[in-house]
Amino acid sequence: MKKIIVGIMAVMALGGFAVLAADQPAAGDKPQHQHKTFEQLDTNADGKLSLDEFKAGAPKDAPAEKVEAKFKALDKNSDGAVTKEEFDAGHKGGEHHKKDASK
Repeated sequence: MKKIIVGIMAVMALGGFAVLAADQPAAGDKPQHQHKTFEQLDTNADGKLSLDEFKAGAPKDAPAEKVEAKFKALDKNSDGAVTKEEFDAGHKGGEHHKKDASK
């Protein structure tokens, strides 16, 4: 019985280290941006962002017009929702910053 408990505790401890290691960027990786991730913004976990979810995740001092413009720019198919693919495509290589600079 003791061996089973010790074994379970060892597995749990190793699993905890794996989770901690996964949170750390690998050597040579760029530091994570302070922007919220898609998963953090998708509060109802339906796989897409509504305008309300996007607005709720925006900086509090961001003008509503700019937040809505960014949402519309990310929503490539204009269906009123931003999918993970649209979100990722709009954030690769700083494209979202380039769009802002042109306004």
